[in-house]
Amino acid sequence: MGAEQVSAEELEHAYGSRWQEASSVIRRSHVLSQRRIFELDSAWHVSRGTYVDSVERTRRKIMGHTAYKMAGTVLSGPVWYAMTTAVQDEKWIEPQTTIRDIVRDVVLAIVTKDLVGQHGYRQEHYDFLVWPWEQVMGRIEYLA
Repeated sequence: MGAEQVSAEELEHAYGSRWQEASSVIRRSHVLSQRRIFELDSAWHVSRGTYVDSVERTRRKIMGHTAYKMAGTVLSGPVWYAMTTAVQDEKWIEPQTTIRDIVRDVVLAIVTKDLVGQHGYRQEHYDFLVWPWEQVMGRIEYLA
């Protein structure tokens, strides 16, 4: 079964002006080595507070929930739907489910990058969403 071809116009409609960066992350996520999957899984658990005391874990959980909610608030319905379904339609197994969540968060952060500082969506929310990816894969390069 071959991959469906999607036009640049369809990607821009789905992801907005940051469609190239978003689609790059999604493409890269489909060719991760086992080592990268392990590293991303570990970074995810560090960022979410799996290995810290309950107070810090709770603080990070709240930050994650707030970041996800605030980013989702500033997106239009069609963009939110396209972004969330692009990485959830695949058949994922552990630890790939963590990778799916990381990719979802990174794509969400990318498409809302220009909205940081609006509607309560702050830089710390953006940073929280991209941290695991950037720790392992490097900084996200934005076009102009």
